[in-house]
Amino acid sequence: MNEPKVFGYGEDSLTLQALQVKGKRGELSKKLNTWLGLKGSEMIALQKDLCLIFYRPSFGRGKNIGEPDFIIFAKSRNRQTGYWIIGEAKWDRSGEVRGNEVSLRAEQGIVRVNWFNELFRFWATNKSYSDSELRSLAKIQSKGDTRLLQTVKGLFSKADSFFNAKHSIFFKSVLLVFTHKERRKTGGHLRFKTAEPSEMGLIEMNYTEDAVFIPLEYTRQKSRK
Repeated sequence: MNEPKVFGYGEDSLTLQALQVKGKRGELSKKLNTWLGLKGSEMIALQKDLCLIFYRPSFGRGKNIGEPDFIIFAKSRNRQTGYWIIGEAKWDRSGEVRGNEVSLRAEQGIVRVNWFNELFRFWATNKSYSDSELRSLAKIQSKGDTRLLQTVKGLFSKADSFFNAKHSIFFKSVLLVFTHKERRKTGGHLRFKTAEPSEMGLIEMNYTEDAVFIPLEYTRQKSRK
């Protein structure tokens, strides 16, 4: 294999690394399970057949929804429980991270989470739905705005294929904060500050790279013959 080295920058690259690179993904799995309070066969795993991961899907910047940094559909190891996890990510060079305090804009920590929670509840209780229902749900004002409609329908289609009627499925939202391992040695626990009450959890992950450019790994898919 003669693959080039690929580097990214900042929190977006740290997020992709956490979702894609095997060791980092395993670390994220452990931290998600701890946060969710899962043990044994109830635990989730970010691995093939047990999860779907969407990286920075766009749901329209003009509607204050924008792009969550990731969405994870996950199943427990015993295949009885499922999760919709909506995620944001920041690193310790972000303006939102000051000392041990982390804050998010209202559209990230509240508006976006509430919007996705509404989508989840609608999807979880409706086996079929019309375009007009989805337009009303997603607050799509113009009939000519087909991009957001198709994105929502695509997300629902993936959820329909991934989960089944036997799953008890829950909605969760989480903020990943990437902090440099050396800089965190003398620091205390991070605190999450929101303008309004939020059920969003906070997970801290360390990175060790000294430079701002983050090495990325990727897998080339084999072409079909």
